[in-house]
Amino acid sequence: MSELLDRKKSFLIYHDYLQHFEMLSIEERGILITDLLKYAISGELPDYAEDQFINRALAMAFSIMSRQIDRDNSRYEEKCNKNKKSADKRWSGNKEKASQDLYDIARRNCGHYENIEEDGNGGLIIKSRDGVEVGIVTPDGQYKYSFGAGMIRHQ
Repeated sequence: MSELLDRKKSFLIYHDYLQHFEMLSIEERGILITDLLKYAISGELPDYAEDQFINRALAMAFSIMSRQIDRDNSRYEEKCNKNKKSADKRWSGNKEKASQDLYDIARRNCGHYENIEEDGNGGLIIKSRDGVEVGIVTPDGQYKYSFGAGMIRHQ
């Protein structure tokens, strides 16, 4: 859960909660929302140890809402894992094709330059026969060529 808390910066407050909040005083609402925030950020549980009606009402409202936070976090984690697996599958299966596509872009835009090197970041560096950098192909397939010190996007 710690990794999830490092990534996730929010939680949902559902419209259905309004009925619970309306049963509480303004002070109790503030306590409840503060306790929910602490729980969503760190997993910290509030201490409603005193046996008073107010504390039991807060404890019940917190219990309902914190369980929903847990369910939402679980769904979020499942979605993240599913998306990661899909991305890993897509990129691992297309790594050679993606690399070949970058070389095709480099050759199409700089056919007269024969010196094409990988830049170590997933892109390509295109150099003239005498070793001067004349362009790059970024990992996302954008071709850029240089005039002097600056890089300008190829139209």
